[in-house]
Amino acid sequence: MSGGTGEGGEPGSDRRSRSLTRGLLSLYAAVALRQPWIHRPATRNRRSSPVSVAAQHRATGPDHANGCWPAGNRNLYAAHSIRCSRRLQGDAMTLAVSLPVAGLPPRETPELVQAAARWGYRSAWASEVAGPDFASLLGAVAIASDVDLGVAVAPAQTRAPWLLAATAASLSHLSEGRFSLGVGTSSEIIVARWSGLDFDHPLDRLRETVEALRPLLDGEKVDYEGRFVHVRGARIFAPPPTRVPLLLGALNPRSLRQAGGLADGVCLNQLGPEHLPAVLDEVAAGARAVGRVPADLAVVARLFCWVTDDPEGAREQLRRTFAPYAAVDAYNRFFEWLGFEEEAAGVREAMAARDREAAARAVSDRMLDSIAAVGDADRVAARVRAYLDGGVTTAAIACPSPDPGDARATLEAVGTRLGPSPTK
Repeated sequence: MSGGTGEGGEPGSDRRSRSLTRGLLSLYAAVALRQPWIHRPATRNRRSSPVSVAAQHRATGPDHANGCWPAGNRNLYAAHSIRCSRRLQGDAMTLAVSLPVAGLPPRETPELVQAAARWGYRSAWASEVAGPDFASLLGAVAIASDVDLGVAVAPAQTRAPWLLAATAASLSHLSEGRFSLGVGTSSEIIVARWSGLDFDHPLDRLRETVEALRPLLDGEKVDYEGRFVHVRGARIFAPPPTRVPLLLGALNPRSLRQAGGLADGVCLNQLGPEHLPAVLDEVAAGARAVGRVPADLAVVARLFCWVTDDPEGAREQLRRTFAPYAAVDAYNRFFEWLGFEEEAAGVREAMAARDREAAARAVSDRMLDSIAAVGDADRVAARVRAYLDGGVTTAAIACPSPDPGDARATLEAVGTRLGPSPTK
């Protein structure tokens, strides 16, 4: 019944409900401000703060009026060499489930993660492209499982910094402090075409987002005036219970160096273990340029793995999976840098002609053998081991099969061969 009646059909019940809601919110606010889990930053020397030094340097307003860093400081992030949490850096080898799993309903995802924990997986990392969104998916997993959670990665531009911080804080609370956030520049398709936002200067926009986001995650009131990002008086009222590690998705040398200088770690995708030395050298260069220790940074890599007795069929599916990625400018340049110039050019030309089959054919066997692990369980596990031996600290296993049963079998095969002792 409509027209000012509530669900019970009594006239005016909507007004009473709204009045009650306002009263409860007022009570919550009054009580919350007295609770220890509401973070009210104590007065301290800003130079020793874990908050992004660059954010302090750029910040304006009464909360940042005193103790600002000197203008023109070339080592803006030198004081930000904070070790990642032990959940990211503790073990030499950590396996993770990459989410979402193709063909698996979100409602069934927590059960799969619980099973993966029994096979030796320590964490679950969600990407965000066309759904489901990372917050809903990881929120469900957080309630059902005690594995660590992460995002690798979400677009930095499609949420305001305060919303990213609020979402991360909620997931950190739900997981009791076991959450890490990874953001990246995403692509022109997602940011501009799908979201209607500007995609110019993506790395500069990412840097400004991080500079505003880090102090928000640390419970600060933030006034930030950048070229692209503008935040005035923002604060989240229930900050994370523990510090949230902040990672950056990166592909090319400039973005890899930016991750090394700005974040707690880097999120990698679609590369072979033989490419790790060149990639991690760029991350290390970015870290050292601002006085940070490269070994302190987490390296999360999404690995495409498929345990199957039909490797040729799997390879054809992988060609169709990788071709659209290789058509995106950032990935196209990335594959060129890795040494796949012919493949990158072939995919680019085929997609420009709207020929998806030709684009898939342009993905060579050499490229597939490098950036994917396909075949029997021992072969796939050995390939994953090569990434871990090469410097990856968290290997997030992604199976591109449209059948979630294949993903389950792949996760079990890799986990039982490489993971720590299964949990009971």
